[in-house]
Amino acid sequence: MIQLRDATAHVDFAEEQLRKFKKELLARYTERTKQLEEHHETARKELEEQFQQKVDTVLEDVRLEKDRMQRERRDLERDRKLLQKGEGERFRETSRMIDELKKKNENLATQNSKLRLECRSKEEKIKKRGEENEKLTKENDRLKKNTTTLERNVRQMRVEREKKEREEQMFAQAAFHRKGKSTQKPYLPVEPPKSTAQTRGRSVSWADTPEETLESIPETMKPVERHPGCTIYRDSLGETTRVTSTPENGLMFEYSNGDRRWATARNSVT
Repeated sequence: MIQLRDATAHVDFAEEQLRKFKKELLARYTERTKQLEEHHETARKELEEQFQQKVDTVLEDVRLEKDRMQRERRDLERDRKLLQKGEGERFRETSRMIDELKKKNENLATQNSKLRLECRSKEEKIKKRGEENEKLTKENDRLKKNTTTLERNVRQMRVEREKKEREEQMFAQAAFHRKGKSTQKPYLPVEPPKSTAQTRGRSVSWADTPEETLESIPETMKPVERHPGCTIYRDSLGETTRVTSTPENGLMFEYSNGDRRWATARNSVT
């Protein structure tokens, strides 16, 4: 009996514990269910808000894209009109350029014709110049021959002039020696050369005053050239005088005007 009573008490206690545990589990289940429902509701609201935000964002993007497409459509339409208008302008510009090029080609053709005419004219001038040069070359050769002949004649004339000067010097020496033997005053005319511009003749005469002497060459006369037996002097006026030494300490002066003068240490002759 005692064991039965203990077993019954034990069963009652177990049932009581089970009821408490059940009640506790039910309370915990209810609490957990309530928490889950609240969490689910919160999550649902958050998801709805996020979804609504995404929907709003998508709608805004769609609206913006629609506006952009409308703007692009308007821009394309405007560009199409401008392009059509620009094609007309380009066509007119191209036509104008073609006309200008045609005019330039015509001008170039005209210039080429003128240049061809000028070239032919210049070729004819060059041909004439060549003929003239040939004539001038022949004339130059002829002048060279004449120049050679003239140079030969000039050399011959120089030889003859030097010979004549030597003869005149010898004549002057002879006249100087005759002066001591004669009391007359000789007058010896000398013909001037044909090329001189002087119109009066050259003359040689003895001085009236035998006491006139020549100590030295005047200081106004400066030597410019020296040759064997003679010296050429130039005075302050730029005129030249040729002085030749003669026998017996004499000097013969030949002036640029053709006059001659002999002088010694004892007298002078003009």
